[in-house]
Amino acid sequence: MLVKYSLLGLFVGSLSLPALAIKSACDSPIYCYGDLLHAVQMAKLYADDKTFVDKPTKRPLDEVLAGFESIGGINATRQALKAFVLNNFAEEGQELKQINDLPQFNPNPEFLQKVHDPLLREFGRTVNGYWKTLIREQDLTQLCDGCVSSMLPLKYHFVVPGGRFREIYYWDTYFTLEGLLISGLKDIAKSNIRDLLDFVDMFGFVPNGARVYYQDRSQPPMLALMVQLYDRYAKGDGFAASALPQLLKEYEYWAKHHSVTVHASDGDHVLSRYIVDTDQPRPEAYSADYNLAHSASTDPQRQAQIYADMAAGAESGWDYSSRW
Repeated sequence: MLVKYSLLGLFVGSLSLPALAIKSACDSPIYCYGDLLHAVQMAKLYADDKTFVDKPTKRPLDEVLAGFESIGGINATRQALKAFVLNNFAEEGQELKQINDLPQFNPNPEFLQKVHDPLLREFGRTVNGYWKTLIREQDLTQLCDGCVSSMLPLKYHFVVPGGRFREIYYWDTYFTLEGLLISGLKDIAKSNIRDLLDFVDMFGFVPNGARVYYQDRSQPPMLALMVQLYDRYAKGDGFAASALPQLLKEYEYWAKHHSVTVHASDGDHVLSRYIVDTDQPRPEAYSADYNLAHSASTDPQRQAQIYADMAAGAESGWDYSSRW
């Protein structure tokens, strides 16, 4: 029988999830699921739910959990929750350091010489200068013994999108690499890829972004394209060959966990789809997902399905635009 396999034919799929099992991105009782997360996010202490789950703790995990119970746990008042978060959580971004020393940085990269319009050339020069504000390294020395953070471990320098996005993201990095490489920042481009390759070693795939609450989903699988793009500029430095084991491992992950067989008149076609095995709201959009699911249905299984669908939409990288 004819079987065709394509990683390009990606679409959003759904899971039929049981209502009782807890399926979350990680086992953190702060950042992934549980009464503390529910109470804080539904209290709307912040306009953006991502703010809370990006905060590292100022106290060891067991003390934070005990403190939550001492104010009434899930029944705590909004005022008590506000004081609890202030006393137990640090500002978001405490685990990061901005990197200003960029030996390869050129304020007038070569590509600008090909831009003849002076206004556009100056615009390009200004945009090129933003690299100095967006490159980070992880520094966990500010955390106390026993304190926890939602960040995944990152050994190498990486580029953040900016604003509320304080971590490296998967498919965004491909487009970041386009800019880094044309700007002459080859070493930073390589370090971004190395962080993503490390994720494949850790998890078997690249999570949506470098947060524990993203561990239940990926994004468009563009890691091989990133290595290929880098290799065009590196002129055969051997990096592409060294990355092959992780690229194959990621391919196997998508083939095993994201494939579906479609029967057609010309044979069977195996396509890949975006699909997330969860029955919980996305932690970084908790209140929005929870309110949506509960306004749509009182059936726990239907609510779980909505949570899975919202996460699958986010895995597609199109979260959330007019497409939806």
